[in-house]
Amino acid sequence: MLIFWRLVFGHLLSDFTLQTNFIVHWKQKSLWGMFVHCGTHFVLYALLCAPYLSDAWVDTAALRLNGWACLSLLFLAHFITDEWRVFMIAHNRIEDDTLFFLFDQAAHFACLIALL
Repeated sequence: MLIFWRLVFGHLLSDFTLQTNFIVHWKQKSLWGMFVHCGTHFVLYALLCAPYLSDAWVDTAALRLNGWACLSLLFLAHFITDEWRVFMIAHNRIEDDTLFFLFDQAAHFACLIALL
């Protein structure tokens, strides 16, 4: 549970405090902006969870993943979720409103919960 709360804290810092208007606009225009945004999450997660990165975070009969593997999967999930959001808004398939924002955040937290 300790790792989960560190990841939640890292997500809130990365998505709200460290995501400047410049990065928001950059990720809407370029994949590089999205890589920087998701990379910020990855680095902050790694810093916050450093003592546990070599430990198994997922350990089932069929699958064993350490912290580094889980952070890599979270990077990928965050990238796909945010890129899908940018695509949907840019192509006028959905309005960028509070409900869509909440859906986006719920998707991010669902990834955290599913992984741990």
